Amino acid sequence: MGSAAEYEAGEKVATRNKGILNLCGKTDIGSAAALLSRCRLFIGNDSGLAHLAAAVDVPLVVLSGADSPAETSPSQVRKA
Repeated sequence: MGSAAEYEAGEKVATRNKGILNLCGKTDIGSAAALLSRCRLFIGNDSGLAHLAAAVDVPLVVLSGADSPAETSPSQVRKA
């Protein structure tokens, strides 16, 4: 998933693996949340999708850059 501007990059990844579906530019926030809620794990950069994954209680691995992860990373409280 991603924006329409990321579609070409998504196609490069998807064409190398038939098990990958490129949804860049094809989801709205509601359908993205519904899809993410079915995931067992989210791995990605610190983005809107990462925050959305946290909001639907998906475990996260978030890659951060020059920002302060303590200040900008998605907050998530996991239940034991």
